[in-house]
Amino acid sequence: MANASTQYSYTVEPFAIAEEGGRVVISSHLVGNFPGSPVDLRYFFILQGNKIAELEIVP
Repeated sequence: MANASTQYSYTVEPFAIAEEGGRVVISSHLVGNFPGSPVDLRYFFILQGNKIAELEIVP
């Protein structure tokens, strides 16, 4: 991700939030000058307290 942030320009626009199987799911639209743009991604978070314990990102 660090390399991608210097090589490409992009914006992320969240458009939905839900809870699924004990995880917070944020759906977002990712647009930029990278191959495959645009793409919708889903970010699955498991929270412990105020911290992210797990994160999974899927198309």
